[in-house]
Amino acid sequence: MVANVSLAAQLEEFQSNFDSIQHLIYPWYAWPRQTTVHMVVNNVHERDGVGNFVIALYKLMQRHHMPCQLYAEGYEPYLAELVHPLECLAENVASTDIVIVHFSIYLPQLDKIATLDCCKVLCFYGITPPQFLEAFEPNLADQCQRGYDQGPITRNFEIRAAISEASAVTYRHMIDAPDAPVAIIPPILDPRKWDAIAATPMDLPPATRKFLYVGRVVPHKKVEDLIRLFGEYHALDSDSCLLIAGFNGFHAYQPALQAALDQQSEAVRARIYFLGSVTDGQLKYLYQSVDAFWMMSEHEGFCIPLLEAMAFDIPVFAFAQTAVRETLAEAGILFYQKGMAQLAQVVHHIVSDAAARQRLLVGQQQRYQQLTVASDGRAIWRLLESCIQQIYASSI
Repeated sequence: MVANVSLAAQLEEFQSNFDSIQHLIYPWYAWPRQTTVHMVVNNVHERDGVGNFVIALYKLMQRHHMPCQLYAEGYEPYLAELVHPLECLAENVASTDIVIVHFSIYLPQLDKIATLDCCKVLCFYGITPPQFLEAFEPNLADQCQRGYDQGPITRNFEIRAAISEASAVTYRHMIDAPDAPVAIIPPILDPRKWDAIAATPMDLPPATRKFLYVGRVVPHKKVEDLIRLFGEYHALDSDSCLLIAGFNGFHAYQPALQAALDQQSEAVRARIYFLGSVTDGQLKYLYQSVDAFWMMSEHEGFCIPLLEAMAFDIPVFAFAQTAVRETLAEAGILFYQKGMAQLAQVVHHIVSDAAARQRLLVGQQQRYQQLTVASDGRAIWRLLESCIQQIYASSI
């Protein structure tokens, strides 16, 4: 009974709390009463990039009294009353409706969705290249490959969108259409999000320099490279530590991480901390406590933690993967080769030289402001307006 009450309370909070989208602009057109938006996704989970975006869009539509339904295979327990099975989509869709498919891995029913008589929108986030997973989780690698193989099915979708230009390039390659129009819909950023979250203190090591990575501990994030970089940095400054915050349940990846740790001295291993998943309050405390943010990932769609680090005025050092380059632009420190000794020297200089650090932060602040403006909701409303124009073209 307690669990049921808790789930009911969570659902009520979900349906009544619009704080995360309060800053977004209002649409400049009235929504047709007979048009429902159906959003389709594999999973709707918090603290997941795709899930967070879907939740934000759902809240945005609810706030503006736009009919909206969710369809997914997996979801947070408290959303059970709101989420419909994928199999029910076809029977609920009318010709004046909009179906938005959030695509990031193999999606069952996609071939059937492609035949629906309505305005179909594909929102592409990027799919992890299978080669990153084949040695660790062959089944998951297969799901990713099958996702890539589904690309051509979406050629007849009326509107295609992507979370970044980097993802758009990947999508065009998937459908073998280099000139296909793809709208860019950046993630929804709430510059006031952290103001409403109280920092939750954590027991952190008493090191003078603390370095942070935030994200899942999975193969394509190249956490083993973070370990190698820290090994080189520790040789320059032994009073330092590496904090790794994020889901760490990818068991098949653990031997590779252990091998990377075994290559380091005992002194280095003792200064590397896997914190696991953390709450927003704990994450805020981490951002407030560290000296730099490190990212070694070799596949991203956008990378929200980079923006969070910039929001907290933390120097960012990141491998120049395509989407990371797009997100940072000319901010932070990008590196195109993983020469760990040289990179450690660069990090040490920036965090030790107040003037160099400040110059870096000024650039990051400017980039963060640009990204905040770009994610004010305008791109979303334009996308939906394009759908309305197509649906009601005959009456215009």
